[in-house]
Amino acid sequence: MKNLIINSCICDTRKMQEEAYKDYESVIINAEVLLVGSRSKEILERLPIIQNCGITVELADEDVQANVVNGDFEITASAAVQENSLLVVNGCLKVEAGAENALKAYKMILVAGSLQIPKSLNGFLNKIQINGVTELYPDGYTVLGETLMIDRLFTLRAEQEGRYYVSSETVICDESTDLKKLIEKQVRIATPKLVLPECVVEDSAAIFDLQTEYVVVPEGMKLIYGDAELNDILLQEHGGNLFVYGDLTADRTADMGSLAEKIDRLEVMGTVTVTKAQKEDFLKIGAIYKELKVIKGGRLLSDKLRVKVDQTLLDHCPEGIEICDVLKVVVDSAVKPEDILEKLTLCDCGSVICSPEQESAVAIVSEDVGRIGSSKEFNLLDKIKSTKLVNAESYVM
Repeated sequence: MKNLIINSCICDTRKMQEEAYKDYESVIINAEVLLVGSRSKEILERLPIIQNCGITVELADEDVQANVVNGDFEITASAAVQENSLLVVNGCLKVEAGAENALKAYKMILVAGSLQIPKSLNGFLNKIQINGVTELYPDGYTVLGETLMIDRLFTLRAEQEGRYYVSSETVICDESTDLKKLIEKQVRIATPKLVLPECVVEDSAAIFDLQTEYVVVPEGMKLIYGDAELNDILLQEHGGNLFVYGDLTADRTADMGSLAEKIDRLEVMGTVTVTKAQKEDFLKIGAIYKELKVIKGGRLLSDKLRVKVDQTLLDHCPEGIEICDVLKVVVDSAVKPEDILEKLTLCDCGSVICSPEQESAVAIVSEDVGRIGSSKEFNLLDKIKSTKLVNAESYVM
C-alpha cells in the first residue's frame, strides 16, 4: 500500500514508530482530536503526513494517562482520577455537583459533544474544550434529560421538595393534569421552554422560574406534540381545533377541501407541507404556521437503498415523483433537464448520480442531498487500489 487514510474521532500518535510509516507516499489523518508527544510531533513533521484535525493536544509526558470514552460519560463527586490525566469524551459529558477534586486532577478534558455542568463549577470550564453546547444547570437539581412530559404518573412520583432540570423543554399535554399536587410537594423545575394549556398557566407559575419561555396552547385547542400528518384519522381522534407543536404534512391523497370543512382552527409551530393541488383549499382554512412548503405531489418513493429515474418512470407519473430518504438515486442520462424540473423532487438523499448536463436541474429540485454529480466523481476512491483506509472511533498509531 502506497497511501494511508485514517478517519477517527481520536488519533493517538504518541507511540508511533517512524519505520512503520516512512514507506507510504502519503498519510492523511482525519480526526476530531490528535494526541502528540514531543517525539511523535517531530516524526509527523518529517513524514508526508496531512493532518485534518479539530484539536491537537501535545503531551510532554508520554506516560500521561489518556482516557478515551466513546459515548456519554459522567464525572461523579466520588470519582477517583489519576493526577494529570487527559479525558476525551466522544459524546455527552455530565459533571455532578461536588466533583471539584476530579476536575482538578484532569490536565485537560476534550468533549466532542455537549457538556452539562453545575453552575458552581463553571470555574473549571477553562480546562474543558468542547465543540458542542455547554449547559450550566442549577446546583441541587436532578438532571432528567432533554424533554419532560408532565402527566399523572410524574406528579405521583415527584419527590417532596424535588428539584429537576430539563435541558430542552417541558410539556404538559393534558388539560386535566393536576399541577396542584406538584405545588403541594413544593416541586421546582428549571427548563428553557414550557409547552402547556392555557388553563394551567396560573398554577405553573409556582413551579417554573421567570427564565422559562412559555408556549401557551389557547383554550379549547388540542395539543399535538411532535410532527403529524393531516388526514381524516387525525381530525377524528383530536377534533377540529389543533395546535401542532412540530411540522404538519398533509396526506397527499387526501381531499383538502373535505378536510378544511372539518377544521375550525389550526396553529402549527413548524412547517406545513401540502401539494400544489391542495394549496388553494388549505389557504382557505386561515391556519397559522411558521412556514408553508408546497410540493409537486404525485408518487412518493422513500426509505430505499437505490432508485433509478428514467424517462419511462416520469412519463407514467404525470403529477410528478418525490424521492425521499434514499441512499443513492441514479438519473438516466436520457432524461431531459426540463422534465427533471417539472416532475422530480429530491429530499434527504445520500447521493444523486446524473450527467453534467442534468446537474444544475437536479440541484434546483434537491433539498438536503449529500452529493450531486457523475458516477466518475463518486468512484474516484475505488480507482485508488493502492490506498489503505482505516475507519475507527479511536486509533493508536
